[in-house]
Amino acid sequence: MYRPIFISATNTDMGKTTVALQLAQLYNDKGIKTLLAKPIETGINTQEQGDAQVLLEANQHIDPDLSLEDISFYRFVLAASPFVAARFEPHLPPIDFKHIEKKLKALQEKCDLLIIEGVGGLLVPLDEKVRIVDLALYLKTKLLLVSGSKLGMLNDLLLNLHYLSSNKIPCQIAINMQDNRNYYQTSKPYVDYLNSSLKDPILVFQEQQDLLLNRLLES
Repeated sequence: MYRPIFISATNTDMGKTTVALQLAQLYNDKGIKTLLAKPIETGINTQEQGDAQVLLEANQHIDPDLSLEDISFYRFVLAASPFVAARFEPHLPPIDFKHIEKKLKALQEKCDLLIIEGVGGLLVPLDEKVRIVDLALYLKTKLLLVSGSKLGMLNDLLLNLHYLSSNKIPCQIAINMQDNRNYYQTSKPYVDYLNSSLKDPILVFQEQQDLLLNRLLES
């Protein structure tokens, strides 16, 4: 059994779900039985398919008996941070890391590798005291940070790197290529510069998949 991978992002709408799905498919193709979880989700809309439902459908190709309750435990209607979304649904139980850990351990027993998708970015507040990064650290996972490739990515990337470095949090960063031409013109030269000094160089998900897959399995 491998150490779980926790996927967060440098900002919202960076492609966490897309990367999670593709990673799981790649690992499953290699014979590593991989399942996906989305412990916390906001912006639940009965008219649309949420991220957890998409992950569940991928899981059911591997384990048809899994249900939404097996992979997603705190679900809020408002598309906001859990801290804010919970204010609109005070009847729901508060987020409990021990409960999440127990549910994820049960899921992990059904696979070789568990991929956990966070909500929003690293510092999204879950309640008055904890943020999504605290959940990743509590679960003792391997941390994967997804960055977009759009103009403006460098600022988000540097802010996240500063936080991770200041708090001595190891992390693998992968760029989800959303705009190839723009990335190569406006961002790649600086990413190359950053990589010359990083212990774990930033990888482009679509171009360096094998290297990324191997690094994420390292303890």
